[in-house]
Amino acid sequence: MAAIMSHLGANENRSTDDGVKNACKWFQMAAGCFDRVRAELEKQPSAAECIDTTPDALNLLSQLMLAQAQECFYEKAVKGGMKPSIVSKLAAQVGAFYESALKLMMADPLKGYVGKKWPPYVETKSHIFKAIAHYQLGLDRQQAEVYGEQVSRLGVATRLVEEEKKKGKVPAELNDFFNQVHALIVRAYSLAVKDNNTVYHEPVLSESKLAPLEPKAMVKGTDVDESKLTLMATQDPFGELVPFNVRKADSIYTERKAQVVREVSKNAEEQDQIARASLNAMGLPGSIEAAESPSGVPAALLQKMSTVRIEGGVRMLNEQIELLDKVAGQDDSLLKDSVGILDSEEKEDTEMRAQFGNRWNRTPSHALTAALRQEAQKFIGNLDHARKSDDFVRQKLRTNADAINKLSWPAEKIVAELPSDNSSAGSTPQSADAVAALKQLVGQMTSLLQSRETLLQQLKDRVNKDDITQKLLQTTEAEQESLFAKEIFKFNDTIEAIKATFGEQAQLIVKIQQANEAFVRLRQTNSQMEQRQNALQTYEQAFKMYGELKSHIKEGIQFYTKFQEIVAKFKVKCSDFALARKTELSDLVTDLQTPAPAPQPTTVPSSNPMMYNPAAAMAATPYAAPAPQAFAQASYQLVQPQQPQPQMVSMMAPPPSYGSVAPPPYGAQPVQFIPSMVPQQQQPQRPQQP
Repeated sequence: MAAIMSHLGANENRSTDDGVKNACKWFQMAAGCFDRVRAELEKQPSAAECIDTTPDALNLLSQLMLAQAQECFYEKAVKGGMKPSIVSKLAAQVGAFYESALKLMMADPLKGYVGKKWPPYVETKSHIFKAIAHYQLGLDRQQAEVYGEQVSRLGVATRLVEEEKKKGKVPAELNDFFNQVHALIVRAYSLAVKDNNTVYHEPVLSESKLAPLEPKAMVKGTDVDESKLTLMATQDPFGELVPFNVRKADSIYTERKAQVVREVSKNAEEQDQIARASLNAMGLPGSIEAAESPSGVPAALLQKMSTVRIEGGVRMLNEQIELLDKVAGQDDSLLKDSVGILDSEEKEDTEMRAQFGNRWNRTPSHALTAALRQEAQKFIGNLDHARKSDDFVRQKLRTNADAINKLSWPAEKIVAELPSDNSSAGSTPQSADAVAALKQLVGQMTSLLQSRETLLQQLKDRVNKDDITQKLLQTTEAEQESLFAKEIFKFNDTIEAIKATFGEQAQLIVKIQQANEAFVRLRQTNSQMEQRQNALQTYEQAFKMYGELKSHIKEGIQFYTKFQEIVAKFKVKCSDFALARKTELSDLVTDLQTPAPAPQPTTVPSSNPMMYNPAAAMAATPYAAPAPQAFAQASYQLVQPQQPQPQMVSMMAPPPSYGSVAPPPYGAQPVQFIPSMVPQQQQPQRPQQP
């Protein structure tokens, strides 16, 4: 649980306020999990059979998680423009947490079991944040016009970064971050010394006379909710874990169901179009409204106009299309990033193969990424198809925008444009009866279309909720086809109900045609009535098109939103694959570049293999030694100019799920680094608070 929580924290997007908040929460929960395990094992010391479950080891992991949680508070303070004195305290505590972790690494019983790259990584971070704490306190002293102490604080910060630079042990993963912090602090110190020597002439205190930093801890291990650790008697924690062949069968069944829904939906849409075309060909319901309301705006049209005005009409449709384009663009960007990750990994593998020749004996990338690239191509095809649908919707909106806009007009403007029939030629008792009969049949058609839409939605809901996983677990592969047929048949009642509406619609269209013919024979028309009927029919068609466009755009947004979740998971798969390959690459490069060791005398095994087999110890511990260059390389993209960024790590190793890639032990490597924020120099002549 702790490893997963640290992984979630390291993968949060900390460029947003919510991302920083969530990352901090996950790291504190991870620390709480490690603390909880330590507390439980302290009650039963005999249960701690290996070194990674000793109190010191668990305390080390907890301190690392708290250090990163504190970093999140530091980032939030910098982004929020808090006072330098507050930022200094937060940074000092980050350094203190890392220092505590370093002491545990370098002391017994962990010394010798922690990988050689971890101590310099943690030590460098500790010194950097201590330097930042002094730098921030120097800014505070500058604001208080205590220039002598400002120089002293910046001098201490400069000493810390210069000493770290002279050691030459800054991990490659922190190089960019360290160099930027170093340049920022050295420049600030130089300017402060120059100003004090030429302007202020205040005495500069020695480091020993400065008050110590005042760390302020804002984080602590968050204990896990007891209710989440307790399972009910009916709960199976592994209930959703099923064999791959069952997942594959379920995927086939899901596609079969989707095919049924697509076919029924297509037939229903065709019947809807037939109904609308038939009514439109007869001028319905425009002719009824013209006969009932020879002047003014019919009540039905007023209601439709009110709906369009309230919802926003064409403006709302354009805004929804902009949202549609935005979500679609995000999907496209995620997909391109995913493919880019695979391309970069393959390029790196090719370069190493060219460099080392036949000695580079691991499986080529293209042999391992075939399934991922095939999946990517399928997603690209889905997006291309969806984009064509978007273009169709845009064209329909452009074609009908003017007509839909008229529905947003004031009633007075519609009256001025709508022809009126002031004659009484069409008003006879017989024609009134014909209008009533025709209106009733048109109403029945409207109800039929609504009923079919409801049935279709019910079918979709039933299909989405359907789950036959348990049945598949009890079915052999040879029996799956018969099971699929049996399970799909249970939707037959709803499908038949939808099909029944097709026959009812055909009969109803015949009745409407007959009633309309009777109405036309009895109606005494004139040019004004015909013009009014055509105008009302135009408004009716515009309203129907408005409804269709709303429905299509909503469907598109829903598609892209769900698709984004799928592509985001795919990107994680690609990232995990690339990370596992990078770890393997680092191990292989190390092996190829490290000279063979001299023969060593055989060691007599003890009763505990952990005591004599460092390799076994590394494989068993979550803080085991990563091979040289095994840390993931961060892609440093500065949030603001000249703003250096530290990194964060997850205690969770890449999953063993990619062909011949040999993954590191569970939790063995720091695999995620996310940029953080440190002070920015805003003015050329004076170091400033970011």
